[in-house]
Amino acid sequence: MYDEGDETDPADSFSAYTGSNGGQAWLDRAPDGTLTGWVRDSTGQVWRYTDPDAWVIDVDGAHMTRTHSQAEASTEPPAAAPPGDNRGVQDSMFQ
Repeated sequence: MYDEGDETDPADSFSAYTGSNGGQAWLDRAPDGTLTGWVRDSTGQVWRYTDPDAWVIDVDGAHMTRTHSQAEASTEPPAAAPPGDNRGVQDSMFQ
């Protein structure tokens, strides 16, 4: 349980979720990659998670829906393989 009251704003979070009962969950990512999870239940109580795996289990178990994510998604197509690169080429022994 988290009673300090200085939780971050879900709108500014790395990723945020909402539940059908009015609950909210959000995930903050520090510059060093450290993840902190937050959950606000339907009563307004805020819970802080230092273990992102535990946070994921609770958010998944509550069947929450993602509202936004700042996860970096590449929009560029994959680079072409350099000449002579035989990744994905079947060895002649198996032809």
